[in-house]
Amino acid sequence: MKPANTADYGVCLISDTICCVVGEIVNMSADESILDEQGNIDLAKLQPVIFDSAKNEYRVVGEKVGTAWGSGKAIQEREVK
Repeated sequence: MKPANTADYGVCLISDTICCVVGEIVNMSADESILDEQGNIDLAKLQPVIFDSAKNEYRVVGEKVGTAWGSGKAIQEREVK
């Protein structure tokens, strides 16, 4: 959803340590070396880095551990039994 006007873009402070940024993505590009055969970004090739604030360290995002909706449904069904 796009804000009604550019005055709606910006940074809002939620607390002393949390803020949100509202904006519009107008362009995106990626080096071909991180794309799969269909032209989508391959996370295994990209190796994105995240920050773990609990341990104060950076981590490389790892392997696929499940598929959206399907994996959660299997866990949910297992818990009901």
